[in-house]
Amino acid sequence: MGLLAKPVVMNPGEDGGGARQLGYFPGNTVERINTIQRLKREGVLMSDIVNQLKDEGAQR
Repeated sequence: MGLLAKPVVMNPGEDGGGARQLGYFPGNTVERINTIQRLKREGVLMSDIVNQLKDEGAQR
């Protein structure tokens, strides 16, 4: 639905704990997820959430 930015996938190097790749999301991702969850609890339809958040992104 395009609500979250895609993670930047990187090789963590030797300190990565055995993982071959790790995804790093932008810093505002948790806030955005919390907003989506709050709107869903309030009964807002996903299609309306998508439109609302895309409109907010266009204004920035």
